[in-house]
Amino acid sequence: MVASGSAVVNARYPGQVPLDARVVSPGLMVMAVIYFMGIVSGAFPWRRVPGYLVAQVGGAVVSALCLRAMFGNVAHLGATLPGAATGQ
Repeated sequence: MVASGSAVVNARYPGQVPLDARVVSPGLMVMAVIYFMGIVSGAFPWRRVPGYLVAQVGGAVVSALCLRAMFGNVAHLGATLPGAATGQ
């Protein structure tokens, strides 16, 4: 939500989210999670992997739906798309 949200907000309100904030914010979010969960090991048994994958995909879908509900389809909700052809 942090990474795609900063792109969406900046597309809706140009210039309000500086480039350095858009670049650094996902890393700071990961750092905060690491500090919060630092005592718990990142490794887990293979039987938990499917649940982890479902949680990651579910979180991404909920994040995209939340951004779309708040801002509409702005900047394709932070998706990376190919650029326009440059008459070469």
